[in-house]
Formats: sequence, C-alpha cells, structure tokens
Amino acid sequence: MRSGRSIAAGAAALIMISGTPAAASPPVGEPCVYREMRTVEGGDTTVLAIDRSGRYQVGGTGRRESPDVIKARVVLWRDGTPHVGPEVDPYGGFAAVSTTGVAVGWAHENWQRHAVMYAYGQIIKLATPPDATQAEASAVNANGTVAGTAYGEPDIQRAVAWSPDGEVRVLATPPGFSHASATHIDTDGTVLGYAASGSSMPDRVRLVVWAPDGTPRVLPVAGAADPEPRMWPVDFRDGIVYGQHDNTYVRWDLEQDTATVIDTEGGSLMFANSRGSMVSFGGFGLHETVFVGGGVVRKLHNGHVGVSPLGLTDNDLVFGRSLAYMDCR
Repeated sequence: MRSGRSIAAGAAALIMISGTPAAASPPVGEPCVYREMRTVEGGDTTVLAIDRSGRYQVGGTGRRESPDVIKARVVLWRDGTPHVGPEVDPYGGFAAVSTTGVAVGWAHENWQRHAVMYAYGQIIKLATPPDATQAEASAVNANGTVAGTAYGEPDIQRAVAWSPDGEVRVLATPPGFSHASATHIDTDGTVLGYAASGSSMPDRVRLVVWAPDGTPRVLPVAGAADPEPRMWPVDFRDGIVYGQHDNTYVRWDLEQDTATVIDTEGGSLMFANSRGSMVSFGGFGLHETVFVGGGVVRKLHNGHVGVSPLGLTDNDLVFGRSLAYMDCR
C-alpha cells in the first residue's frame, strides 16, 4: 500500500475500531448546482460510468431501427465534449472508466457474456480464464489494470484481474470461501471485492482486498453484533475501503490499520471520495438522496431538477445517468 506495508499482514492487525462521537446533525445547506452535459444527436443517450477526476464519462447512444433491431454506439465524454465511438452490444454495458479515459464492462457473444475494454477508439475483448465461460470487467485504474469476475460451470465464480497488456489471472479465493468477485481497483493495483460461501443465498460474505501480487486479505468485521454479517463493498480510493453490513457502514484505512463506523444517520451510503465527502440515500433528517461534505448536507435537486446519482468525483461532482450532474463544490 502507500506506506509499503504488506497487505497480506494478518487480519488481526486491523482491529482498532472507533466510532464517531455523538454530535448534532450537520446543517442543511443550499442544494448543489444542477448542470447539464452535452448530448449527441441521433438517438437516446445515457451515461453509464464516470472517472474519479470528473474529466471522463462513458455511456452510449442508441436507437431502435426495427421492432427487433437496436443499434448502439459508445460515447466517451472528455472535458465535457462527447465523442461517439464504434458500434457496441446494446445489451452490454460499461461499469467503469479510468482517469485516462479507458472504459471497461461487458458485451455478449453467442449468448455468453465476456469482458471488454474501450481504448484507443476500439472495443477490445478481454481474455476469459481457461476454466470459465463468461466474464465481466468492473473496474480499471490509470495504469490500465482491470478487475472483474469470471463465471463457469458448475457454480464457478472467481475474482480476476487483467494486466495492461491483457493477460488475465485468477485472484485466489481465500480459504473457507467458495467463490469471489472483484468490484473496485485502487491506483496501485490493489483490488477490492468480496468472498462468499453458500450458493444463491450466501451464508457468509466478507470483504477482501488483493495486493498487486494477488495475495488476498479478508477484512475483519467492524461494528457488528453478528460475528459473521454479510459484508459488501461500497467504494475504494487511495487505500480507503468503504463497506456495508446490515445497516452499518464502515471505513477501513488500510495504511493505518483502522476501521471506523460511519454515522449516516439512517441513510444508505452510496459513494465516497478521497476528500471524505459522501452521497447518501436518505439520512440526516431527509428522505431523499443527499451530498454530505464540508460539514453540511446538500440536496441533489433544486426543487425542479436533479440527478439520480451514478457516481461521485474527487472534486465533489455528482453525476447521474440522464446527462446531468450536480456541482457540490
């Protein structure tokens, strides 16, 4: 990690649990400022993923040419300007875009889902591991390292990573778990995801971080009465993991080996950035999606228009799918 400390250190090291002292709710400030994105002509356009800097957004534009035919093309916004790319699978999608404008996701071929990358103006199919039949990419960092999940029969689900040159490797599922998925990747190549045991209704789910060399580490439970809660990843930036179990949200600092319970005042944490700003669904005395940062709570609509949040940038912009964002700076 940033300090050079091995991520494979024993889980017992990460046991310092702290809570937020009781305090008055932050005041409600002015709503964030609604701003529209530039669109493209010739079809319905939507945003699917954003990068953490706010410079890039990726999505698609499409139109139905007949009752059975939909044509779609990729759209990459760079510094606010949309650039239309090649034709893409209308039933595929993009899950992430890096700060260098590389987008990753999935597409279908012969009824099978495979991971794809959009880079250099081309759609590139990523390799599927030999023991899997399908794969999807969920995250990419500025170096071009990609993380995702591969699937196969019977009941194979493995976290995987692709190197910048496209080589795929399976990330080890920690002992005691039957399957795993990768959901986020940090700037240094550390991958965040989860491991689970059980089938369609897993009886055990824990957060896992894989070091750049692929070594897994199961994060310890924090702030839960149940010793084996189902834990799910929320966000991951600069060595800070945000996760959820039941209705509790926790912030793990992998460098400091600490875990802190986050008080969302009844809300559901959706995103968090490197500043510590958050987007929460409800909470803080409000029954709507809000931005929390700078010691204030701000609504994501102005009484007339707003966004359904898709992501939060490090400079406090909240993007939605509907070609608009809320400027919370």
